[in-house]
Amino acid sequence: MPIRVVTQQSVMIDHEPGALRRLTDALASAGVNLTGITTLNLGAKACVKIIAPKGAPVRETLHREGFKFTESQAFEIELEKMPFALNELLIALARRGANVTSCYGHNEGGSAKVVVTVDKHEQCGALVLQACEELGASELSYA
Repeated sequence: MPIRVVTQQSVMIDHEPGALRRLTDALASAGVNLTGITTLNLGAKACVKIIAPKGAPVRETLHREGFKFTESQAFEIELEKMPFALNELLIALARRGANVTSCYGHNEGGSAKVVVTVDKHEQCGALVLQACEELGASELSYA
């Protein structure tokens, strides 16, 4: 169960036709290839959570193009092929008192990848690692 600590940007955009395309156009023009994305409709606005490879000029591009955003560290966890693996991970996190603030992912063939953020990352980071170790985590890397 590989675990990577990644930087996630949460970008606020208008909830209107073409707004998401404008964001991805700006990033693509700067050579940023997204490795993760999810959106949340908030009425007149939308929150777009993105992950890109380490070293990609995401922050600089968002600033230059005038996008409002925040950054946080997130855990990208590859779950083993087993029934209810996500539920088992969330149970292990809850037992340790970690408050999950976002969770999204996809299934890729035989395994699933999820991105999880928690409150107070500095304090809860160790809790996430312990929960993953309980489920057989084998390696941690920073991206």
